[in-house]
Amino acid sequence: MKIIKTIIALILCVALCFGGFTAYRYITNHDSIPDSETVSEHISNDEHINYYYSKLNAKQQLIYETIYYAYSTFESSVIIQDSDPDTISLMAGFVLYDHPELYYVNPSYTYVNDTKYILYPIYYYSEDEVAEINEQLDEQLADVIDYASSLDSELEKAKYLYDYVIENVEYVVRSGADQTMTSALLDGQSVCAGYAKAYQYLLSQVDIDSAYIPGTSLVSTSSSGHAWTMVEIDGDYYYCDTTWGDVTSGVEHACSAYFMMSSDEMLRCYEPDYDYYETTKYYELNYFATIDCYMESYEREILSKAVRNNDHVAEIKCSNEEVYNEVVNKIKNDYLAYYVLKENNKWSNDDTYYCNDYLYVIELFY
Repeated sequence: MKIIKTIIALILCVALCFGGFTAYRYITNHDSIPDSETVSEHISNDEHINYYYSKLNAKQQLIYETIYYAYSTFESSVIIQDSDPDTISLMAGFVLYDHPELYYVNPSYTYVNDTKYILYPIYYYSEDEVAEINEQLDEQLADVIDYASSLDSELEKAKYLYDYVIENVEYVVRSGADQTMTSALLDGQSVCAGYAKAYQYLLSQVDIDSAYIPGTSLVSTSSSGHAWTMVEIDGDYYYCDTTWGDVTSGVEHACSAYFMMSSDEMLRCYEPDYDYYETTKYYELNYFATIDCYMESYEREILSKAVRNNDHVAEIKCSNEEVYNEVVNKIKNDYLAYYVLKENNKWSNDDTYYCNDYLYVIELFY
């Protein structure tokens, strides 16, 4: 008997760690079926972009609304009718993708019969604890949000918050809620999901729409799971990765290569889990162009200016592979980096460089 109990405990532990488990029980009168008007009104009062919700059909939206209602009101259980386990799991995931502020939810559901399912959430914290954590968040982030809000353009706001996440979060794999925005914003230690959700949440605080994008890295040899952020500014869509932007090897810095990528650039680096992402139409907010570090054709002065204007890291971006290869060739074979750094009194024997073949970005470290 002791062995059986131990096995059951281990199964439950593993299930919780991986986001949920499936069990069996019958409906009781403690389980609720909120009426559709209540759940629809509840989500209509939500000020978030709800990107994934907008992509769903009417039936899926009702399931999403029901799950969002249950999570945000701390329901102990809720009945979902006319669905199936895969759809419920997908909708529960979409709710959490759209709502980083639901950091306290670890979802699970129970199968009942062929037409009715009970979703009973698991919460990392009680409602009172969440209220206290939200107060901590407000207090810690007040100055950050105030300063970001004071900046003139949405691009400046997005860059300031991008840098803030990178400078204040360390990539650390931990047990528990290490994929939530609070692991990043309060604990300062998180993984890619926490980085992305923290950035998503901060953008929402300055009225910039964004969405959490899960997927797979095409750059890593292990094809590992990853998450990044889609940002909408001036009616166009761009992509930011605060995790990969957090460079800790060599000279620690916020790498701008992963700030405001186009959809084409994003798809060179990642494969989204779903077809829910938007195409960059105009790419008018090219960050490197705004700081005069963008080469549409080879110009030595652009690299020199990047070195003069930065203390330890100079970054430039090339408009296409041909220009990029020309610059890389000059660095490798003509000692371009050495001469540019020497002319600007920044050369030392410890200086290095990095070439990003996916995004056509070159960095000098000095």
